[in-house]
Amino acid sequence: MWPFKVLLGICLVKVIVYFALLRKGNEKKVHLSANGEDGYSPGVDILLPMYNEAKVVLQTIENLLNIKYNDFSIVVIDDGSTDGSWDLVKGRYGGNPRVKLIKQRNAGKSAALNTGMSRSQSEIIVTIDADTWVRADALANIVGFFQDKRVAAVSGHIKVGNRVNLLTTMQYFEYVAIWDNDRAFSDAVNGILIVPGSLGAFRRSAADAVGGFRSEMIAEDTELTLRLLFSDYVIRNAPDAVAYTEAPDNLRMFFRQRVRWTTGLTQGLVKHCRKLFGHGNLYVAYLILPFTWLFRVLFPLVLPFADYYFLYAFVVQRRHEVLVWWFAVIISEAFVNLFILDKNGERVGVFKLILLQRLYRHLLFCNYWFIFAKWLDGSLFKWGKISRKGNIRLEEKTATREPEMLREEILSDLRGTEPY
Repeated sequence: MWPFKVLLGICLVKVIVYFALLRKGNEKKVHLSANGEDGYSPGVDILLPMYNEAKVVLQTIENLLNIKYNDFSIVVIDDGSTDGSWDLVKGRYGGNPRVKLIKQRNAGKSAALNTGMSRSQSEIIVTIDADTWVRADALANIVGFFQDKRVAAVSGHIKVGNRVNLLTTMQYFEYVAIWDNDRAFSDAVNGILIVPGSLGAFRRSAADAVGGFRSEMIAEDTELTLRLLFSDYVIRNAPDAVAYTEAPDNLRMFFRQRVRWTTGLTQGLVKHCRKLFGHGNLYVAYLILPFTWLFRVLFPLVLPFADYYFLYAFVVQRRHEVLVWWFAVIISEAFVNLFILDKNGERVGVFKLILLQRLYRHLLFCNYWFIFAKWLDGSLFKWGKISRKGNIRLEEKTATREPEMLREEILSDLRGTEPY
């Protein structure tokens, strides 16, 4: 039973570290006013790079124009689109004073972002993907962090905005309980490794100082964040700056995206690992980096074997005692994530959560086979375009649920009915 004992031990260590950082983060919290409440209202340029985004870009720009902030512009950089995206945007927004249009030959997303940054005169630049919508208060909730002159970048809170099937629901859970949660507790020790391109803000002078976005890396947002981090800048997380992105709703696009994400994260960690391990911030060197390597790179490759081992021991060896250990592992994982989801005001039933965890774990395991196959045929570091459908739904803010509501949700999940 040693594999399950090891897993339970690792889960326990993870829980201890998580709650320690959560407590440290709560002690660190300081109210930061924004949008002129104390006179701080910097100019903001929202950089929107696009390449063949005709299905979604007009809706995205319309959403951005609804942002409630005084001094902002939308800079659309067309990276040589061939589907008529440029004509659509120019035809509708060519005369809008808030929308600036730039057209360049196809050179990649990093080059498009650097072009937009070079044309910007604002103190703050915000990157956003063409398939992402934001809440109207997103800028107001993100710029306040830049009052601290040490802050070079601020991450937004990303959610899946197109929960249309089981695959997108699994990704919704992943975004909230894993990626956004990682940034939330890493914020307590200045250890955020990824400011997402779907909603990330940068101090323009700091981004320029470290060389801007680089096209040789497959995940330009991760790589720029790592360079800012080892250059002793501060990276913050803005949990109230909420954006909704369109997640892949079929397996082909899902694996195309995840190959890029996993490869880009690993590529950035390998490239900058020595500098980060020598970082003066010991939390980054001896906590955040090992945690990321272990839980975000290695564990998705290893953990499915625990399920395979259970099936072998239970079915072939008829060792029924493994059932207790297996349930102990999955229930402990589920309730930790249930706590995270409840803390963020999310509604996910316990049994649905367990189901999503088990299915998703094996999907991520398959992702490594695709990485290996692409490495063999030499296409691993090539950009994979994700097709869009434009089916994002912008959700309103939800109040934090009371404990009675959570208990009712769990009971309704047991009964198989809706709680409300």
